[in-house]
Amino acid sequence: MPTVIVPVGLNMGQDFSSGNPAEHPSEFWEVHLGTESASLTPDEVRVWGAAFLDPQRHASHEFDRAHLEDLLRQGENGMADPAPVVDRLLERGLLLEYDTEAASWERLFGGMKLFPLVQGLGNSPEEPAVYQIGIAGEPIVSVNANVYAIWSYSLASPSLWQACTDLAEGIDEGLEPGQEPFGYTPDGVAGEVGAAIPVLVAGGCAFLDPLNYTL
Repeated sequence: MPTVIVPVGLNMGQDFSSGNPAEHPSEFWEVHLGTESASLTPDEVRVWGAAFLDPQRHASHEFDRAHLEDLLRQGENGMADPAPVVDRLLERGLLLEYDTEAASWERLFGGMKLFPLVQGLGNSPEEPAVYQIGIAGEPIVSVNANVYAIWSYSLASPSLWQACTDLAEGIDEGLEPGQEPFGYTPDGVAGEVGAAIPVLVAGGCAFLDPLNYTL
């Protein structure tokens, strides 16, 4: 099954406000996680950061937990046993694991938002169905129209699931007489978004945020 693993939250960097790092051996790395500032130990941030590696493999849904742990074991400074750290980050909601073809999208996306990063670059006359996301005019990721719309506007919805539902149910409103309905479903739109999330997140084009606050 195409089960992927992706990081959740927004990198906020190191925070030495607690004092001298020499007196504070568990120096913390901060990750924005909804209303929380999640503190990561050096091992945790190493695992969390490794989940961003290899956007091409993320795009083809080949970046799973086994691959993440293999990456962490490599090199002379590799981690002997990264599995407990991966478990801990999954439990804390800093990593998300799901099947891109068989996930329960309402359950998964009902508890999170997708926030856009970088810039939308639009499409082109040559490829009107392909939309690009990047920075300073340089594309990073190419997506279809539905994913581009969700990436662009879903932050204004109560949840990622609601954004997918609104697009699916609203796109057929106001059609011209005789115009063929699109016939989208919330699950269908969510499936397209779920397939694109790994490369959007790994490519730095978006981040997932948990709904651990009151809307």
